[in-house]
Amino acid sequence: MSVEANKRLLQQGFEAWNAGDEEFAEWAKRAIAPAVIVQVPVLTITGLDAYVSYFKDIRAAFPDGRVTLDEMISEADTLITLYTFTGTNTGMLLSRPIVTGKRASFTTVDVYHFADGKIVKFRQIYDRLALFEQLGALAAAAHPIFV
Repeated sequence: MSVEANKRLLQQGFEAWNAGDEEFAEWAKRAIAPAVIVQVPVLTITGLDAYVSYFKDIRAAFPDGRVTLDEMISEADTLITLYTFTGTNTGMLLSRPIVTGKRASFTTVDVYHFADGKIVKFRQIYDRLALFEQLGALAAAAHPIFV
């Protein structure tokens, strides 16, 4: 696939994320390789089904979660996105007992690798400190490193 085709595929993924579970799962079947490797902070996810399950866990924690694509940079079979996630935490966050009812907004960077028109690997880096501070799950101001 061309660089432009990869960009269109990811733009469709962002639209599918915002549309909901079924739309995202359908997009994922078309766009992500069955043996995909996904690296997120403190977790490596292997396989399309496991990644769709991870997505559903994030959606359960932030049912109104939306992503806004801020930037996209691509070269050959690698594409980098910078986007903003915004949502209200009303469900458990990845099996952690964090349910705050608070709204959070944070920046995420993903690095995608494509082969044969599908995402075969990607790595995600997001501002976990900002997320947990906004949820009230981290008392950063009281931590000795900041005093």
